[in-house]
Amino acid sequence: MDSFAVNRGMIELAKKSNKTQLIINLTAVRTAGIRLNSNLIDLAQVVGDEKKTGGSE
Repeated sequence: MDSFAVNRGMIELAKKSNKTQLIINLTAVRTAGIRLNSNLIDLAQVVGDEKKTGGSE
């Protein structure tokens, strides 16, 4: 499914240029009350209303 994270999905694995890319929608994740390790967030492309801040609270 294309654009899963952009369309309110939480975590998407997308294949681009023969590589797997991690995409995280921080707004969806935080709305669900889920906390992610900052190392995981650093590896990902972050989408959603919130900007990449380097970690969860």
